[in-house]
Amino acid sequence: MEITNSYTTVIQPGDLLYIYVYSQTPESAYAFNEETNKGTQDGQVRGYLVQSTGNLHFPILGEIEAAGKTLGELADALERRLENENYVSDAIVTVTTLNYHVAVIGEVKHPRVLHSPNGRLTIFEALAQCGDITEYGLRTNVVVVRQNQDSQVVDTLDLTKMSVLSSPFYYLQQNDVVYVEPTEKRRRDAYRREDWVQYMSMGVSALNIAYRTIYSIVLFNSFYE
Repeated sequence: MEITNSYTTVIQPGDLLYIYVYSQTPESAYAFNEETNKGTQDGQVRGYLVQSTGNLHFPILGEIEAAGKTLGELADALERRLENENYVSDAIVTVTTLNYHVAVIGEVKHPRVLHSPNGRLTIFEALAQCGDITEYGLRTNVVVVRQNQDSQVVDTLDLTKMSVLSSPFYYLQQNDVVYVEPTEKRRRDAYRREDWVQYMSMGVSALNIAYRTIYSIVLFNSFYE
């Protein structure tokens, strides 16, 4: 079966983006790469943070609308600005995500937050990195929660069907949360364990009260003997 959907990262507020401007005349692009080239104290690449407004601040050009665009669309917009405003005549802009991460929770062997240096993970890659779904997890009911710019979208994937390959949730987006639901048996067992803990707690409390009551009676009787 051919995978018909394609991967596109949609920029969101809170994303940290790496932006680099290439040119045949590097000196014309230098001012736009100076911030990126500085790096951080620990040697990491410095990025541009997309503010809560959806904009980022880019050297010389100022506020740039980023949220809601794909990485390619933002790169195209910057190239047009640089060329139209006569800053760089042959600009080629690269935009990638520096803080791409997704969270995988529920019935997997190692629930955790995953990071991807190339800003891309499929649902199967994410689960594999968490040790795969446990024997108590439902492969037919894997929930993905996705934060769009103004709302949350929730979808359920059946990993036993080929149709998952064409789902828009096959490729995970930045900040996605993957939740593997437990089987009915797992839920029943957990419920019983909670009941057992509750009953034990109630039992201990009852014994405590009984002990204090008996002790008080004994103390009272001994006082009047």
